[in-house]
Amino acid sequence: METKGDLEDQIALLEKEIDARKAEVSDLAALCVSLEHREEQRNKTYEVRSKELTDLSAEKLQLEALLETLRKSKPEPKGDAKK
Repeated sequence: METKGDLEDQIALLEKEIDARKAEVSDLAALCVSLEHREEQRNKTYEVRSKELTDLSAEKLQLEALLETLRKSKPEPKGDAKK
């Protein structure tokens, strides 16, 4: 049979365990917030990079088209026309 002292000891141990679990929950909650923040920052960075890549690709196409137009409009040197 358990005595009152034994039950008080068990209660004290359980309260310590509860406090430890509360601290663990707090740490895990902080970690989740940190991970969510990092994910948001990564997504923002990805969006910026994606837009930059799209803009650079469009600019490359424009420059290639311009280069092609300039090549077509460039007169051939007189020495190359005889060959």
